[in-house]
Amino acid sequence: MGKGIKLSPAHGLNPSLGLCFWCGGAKDIVLFGHIHEKKGDRTDVEAPKQMVHDLEPCEKCREKFKQGVHLIEVSGDGSKFGNNPAFRLKAADGQFVYPTGRFVVLKPEAIKDGKPGGKGLCDKETMDWILQSAHKGGEKKE
Repeated sequence: MGKGIKLSPAHGLNPSLGLCFWCGGAKDIVLFGHIHEKKGDRTDVEAPKQMVHDLEPCEKCREKFKQGVHLIEVSGDGSKFGNNPAFRLKAADGQFVYPTGRFVVLKPEAIKDGKPGGKGLCDKETMDWILQSAHKGGEKKE
């Protein structure tokens, strides 16, 4: 990156409203300046009005996640994110996975060795079971 933002001749600072991946709420402002599109002949592209640019939670979500264990449904398929490494998470086995967008915050006592502010990753079937159990009022499934 150079010493500053190269302004776009057509769009100036070329701002975009950054959205929280977790809740979809406004999080920050991203200043792009000049965007050169690699696909096609467009050399001065307008930034999207809104976008999710990372997995960092907004302040509201950060506070929610501190209340319990943040359990995130993940998949090995990163095509939704263009396989962008900014959106991947590293699992305990060392593999890189991508969040699907579904998550829950569980009470720490609901997870063995659960600590407030902790994070866990799970597959679709586990998340389905957790959400079904919560919907049914916490009935245990054998």
